[in-house]
Amino acid sequence: MARLTTPYTPAVWLSANERVLAARMHCTSRYDDLPAEGRYLVDKFLARSLGYQTRMLAVVDQLALNHLDVTEPRSPEQLANEILDSVTTHPG
Repeated sequence: MARLTTPYTPAVWLSANERVLAARMHCTSRYDDLPAEGRYLVDKFLARSLGYQTRMLAVVDQLALNHLDVTEPRSPEQLANEILDSVTTHPG
């Protein structure tokens, strides 16, 4: 994670809270239908993902990089507009 040096190439880091990430991962993996071994793998991957996000957000904050929390659901159009607004009001 570092500032982009390519002209006219903005970046926006997206994150969601742990509850949302866990719910999405459980839903897409059909967690409730998995045997114990499958749940173990999903749990390990979720823990790894949450750890990565924690470290990512620390660096994003430290470097004052552009960030958008996507915990609250939005339509694709709303999210695209928020991202575009974010990069025009937060020069990289």
